[in-house]
Amino acid sequence: MQTISENDPLPDTLREMVDEIATRTGETTALGSASGPFAVFLYVRESRQPIRCFAEVGTRVPIHASSARRAILAQMEPKERETLYRKLVFEKYTDTTPMSIERIEAELRAAAERGYHQSNSEYIPDLAGVSFPIPLGVKRLSVVMAGPVSRCLERRAEIARVMSESVRRSGFAAPSLQADETRVAT
Repeated sequence: MQTISENDPLPDTLREMVDEIATRTGETTALGSASGPFAVFLYVRESRQPIRCFAEVGTRVPIHASSARRAILAQMEPKERETLYRKLVFEKYTDTTPMSIERIEAELRAAAERGYHQSNSEYIPDLAGVSFPIPLGVKRLSVVMAGPVSRCLERRAEIARVMSESVRRSGFAAPSLQADETRVAT
């Protein structure tokens, strides 16, 4: 377990939420914040599984190839996203890396329909992820769970239900997710 807290401490409820998700899913869970075209992890609880997603505080994941960053993008107004997209350099990490603004926007629309963000080996091969936006005042954060495709890909909807429960219980659910809780629960 690691955290960045010298200049801007995280509320205990956020760390507790991440810990709860990691415990309930058995997978690595992190809290991310926007940093230019990346999400940077502020707090990480690693899985105890021998094969797992390795992440540490300060790990950066790209805007176009991570559900963690898309959950932050979803909190932005379209014009703000457009400004960020103009600065984006698309890098292909795997065969499933989204390589266009249109694909990112399609992923955002699909997540809005589904009720959560997801990824499948977009940045790191063989990792699947689920994430939720976490608005905190003027800050835009996300919580992401990532683990091996073999354990997590087919369980993403189940993992999203667990995460949604923890996020709501902590009081940090994004308004759009709070408005339609049945989307993830069914």
